[in-house]
Amino acid sequence: MLKLERINVSDDGLAHLGKYCEALLKLKLGNLKHCMEAGIIGLCTGVDLQHLRSLSIFTCTGITNQSLQKIGKMLGLSQCNGIQDHLPAEFQLTPLALKSLQITYRKGMGNVCIAVVGHCCPSLHHLDLSGLVDVTDETVMVILQGSGRKLVSLTLFGCIKISNVSIRAVAKYCGKHLKSLGLDGCCNVGEHSLQLVAAACISLEELDASQTAITDDGVGALVASCGPWLQTLTLSGCRFLADHCLSLIEQYCPFLWALNV
Repeated sequence: MLKLERINVSDDGLAHLGKYCEALLKLKLGNLKHCMEAGIIGLCTGVDLQHLRSLSIFTCTGITNQSLQKIGKMLGLSQCNGIQDHLPAEFQLTPLALKSLQITYRKGMGNVCIAVVGHCCPSLHHLDLSGLVDVTDETVMVILQGSGRKLVSLTLFGCIKISNVSIRAVAKYCGKHLKSLGLDGCCNVGEHSLQLVAAACISLEELDASQTAITDDGVGALVASCGPWLQTLTLSGCRFLADHCLSLIEQYCPFLWALNV
């Protein structure tokens, strides 16, 4: 594993390091404020991305839409030459062996880039897109179509543009394997979302639906279906919830060890 966080490494240093990391399985880049596109692309050129199992990128000012596009080509993606607000009609890709993917807190990140990188990872177990405020329902659906069926953990904290449409995709493509779902700050996720989760994600152990528009009916449906397995439930800042949901949680969640309302 190569983990680079909060260090003053130069573009040349980062590119040079990549030459000695051909067999790298895990790569984590965070808070590299002095590295621009050339250094990050140089590092990825040296790493054999086809063997990478975990990729985490956060708070890297050098990562742009163009950077992800170039990384995407290294991953085997083609026919994705323009960064647009809509997805291309079609693209070809080489499936990757990534088990974990984290791209977080990057303003202005293009939906096409995120979608094509996520879509080509059918073996993903953990996906974190927290803080990507421009991510849309369409992007989430494309990612989950390609990578949702083995997901164990999905985190979408602060993805303010997604709605129940994304949750419907979670229910459809993730289903019984999903154990952790993070929706904190997804303010457009509302009334019927938990019913969708309850019907499909029967193995759910951890849910954070803070600052969403869920209701008591949704919580009731969720705990009636997933209550025996739920261990952590966070519902803080949900303005449409009333005290009635607490009695439902008490009734259906015998093994709950963490509750935040």
